[in-house]
Amino acid sequence: MTKKTTQDSSGQNNQGAAGQPVPPDEDISLDDLQKKVQELEQQDATETKKEEQVIAQETESQKKIEELTATLARALADLQNYRRRTEEERLRWMHVAQADLLKSLLPILDNFDRCSQHFPESLKDNEWAKGVLKIHDNLMDTLAKIGVKRIETVGKKIDPLLHEALLSAPGEKDVIIAELGSGYLLRETVLKPAKVSVGNGEHSDEKPVTPRPDSGQASEEKKS
Repeated sequence: MTKKTTQDSSGQNNQGAAGQPVPPDEDISLDDLQKKVQELEQQDATETKKEEQVIAQETESQKKIEELTATLARALADLQNYRRRTEEERLRWMHVAQADLLKSLLPILDNFDRCSQHFPESLKDNEWAKGVLKIHDNLMDTLAKIGVKRIETVGKKIDPLLHEALLSAPGEKDVIIAELGSGYLLRETVLKPAKVSVGNGEHSDEKPVTPRPDSGQASEEKKS
C-alpha cells in the first residue's frame, strides 16, 4: 500500500510560515507572545543605541580631525609670519649696518669733490692726477650699484627731508639755486642731506649755479 502524506485540515503540509515545522501539539499563550515582542523590542533598542554610539564616535572623531587641521593651519601661518618677520628684521639690520658704513665714507667723497673743484690746469694732462680722479669715478660707480645716489638739488623745490637750506638769495621762491654740499641717498634712506641755497622770491637775472661740476647737477660759472 502507498502511504499518504499527513495534511492539516486545509490540505497543506504541517509547516510554519517560514518553512520550519511547527509542533502540532504546542500551544503559544498571549503572555509568551508579549514576552517575545518585548525581547525583540529590547534587542532592537540595543542595536539602535549601538548605532547611535558609533555615529557619535564618528562625529567626535571628525570634530577632532577638523580641530587638529585648524590648529595645524594656524601653526603653519604663524611659522610663515615668523619667517617673514625674521627676514624683514635681518634685512633691516643689514640696511642699518650698510648705511652706517656708507656714512663713514661720505667725508672721503666730499674730499674728492673738493679736489675736483680745485683741480689745477697744469695737472689736467698728468696721468697720475687723472688716475686719482678715476678712483673717484670708480668709487661712485660701485656705490651706485648698491643703491647710493646723489640728491638732486639745483632747480628742484626744496624738500626738508632731503635738503638743508643754509642760505637764501634772489630767485624763485623755495627753489634751490645753488648746491653748497652734496647729499646722498641709500635707496630711500637719507645718508646725508644736501646743503643748498634757496631762492627767496626776489627777482634775479643770474642763472642757478652749483659748486659741484661733477655731481650731476647743471652748472655754469657766474659771468662777470
